Amino acid sequence: VDRNPYKHGRFTPGTHIPIHPPERLAETRPDYILILPWNLKDEIMAQLAYTAEWGARFVVPIPEVTVYGEAPLAASGAQALLGGRGGSELPPHRWRAAGRSTAGDPEGGAA
Repeated sequence: VDRNPYKHGRFTPGTHIPIHPPERLAETRPDYILILPWNLKDEIMAQLAYTAEWGARFVVPIPEVTVYGEAPLAASGAQALLGGRGGSELPPHRWRAAGRSTAGDPEGGAA
C-alpha cells in the first residue's frame, strides 16, 4: 500500500506488485506487513499502529530481515519462512543467493 494516490492501481517496478491505498490493509487484515523503505520504517509503523488490533506484525528486510510486533500469531507460512519461531523477537537473518541463511556461519560465504 502507499498513501500517494497517484500510485494506486499501478505496480512496483520489476516485481509487478500491485499498489493499493492504505484502506486495503483494514479490508484484508494481513498477518504480516512488508516494509520495503527501511529508512521510513518508524514513520510507517506509527501510521499503521491500528493494525495491532488484529495482531499484524511488520517485516523489514533491509539491512537484515527483522520482524517487529507484539505477541506471536499462530504458526503461519510467513513465520516458517522467517525461522519458524514463536515470540516477538525473531533474530535477524541474512540470506545467501541460494536462499539459505548465513546466520551462525562465521564466514557468511557461499556453501
